[in-house]
Amino acid sequence: MEPWRELPTGATEDDEERAALLKRIRDRQAALSRARLRRVEEAYRAAVKTPEGRTLLAFLIQDVCRIYHHAGSGEAARQAEGRRAVGLEIRKTLMDLDPRLPATIEAEFALEPEAVEEGHG
Repeated sequence: MEPWRELPTGATEDDEERAALLKRIRDRQAALSRARLRRVEEAYRAAVKTPEGRTLLAFLIQDVCRIYHHAGSGEAARQAEGRRAVGLEIRKTLMDLDPRLPATIEAEFALEPEAVEEGHG
């Protein structure tokens, strides 16, 4: 690298541009996550008002439980870790919507809370 590209801090302009781009990407992802959570909250509040909506929520809860179970089922480590992350993110979203939902899931499907937290069913 040419010495003239060196900045006083020791970082190059490319490094600073990369860092700025990563910050913009992280900020955008955080904004999208907040928007997604708002949409999920609105859908949840609308769904619990109808029998059909409650049925759909029951299917969602079953899917969440499948994710928890598959996260620890001995699949390839990369896939298991990805499922675990998804399961924990869904659990967090459910907690944000209604703190009782994860306990309901655990009770309904006889899951151990600690196992669910760790992504193993």
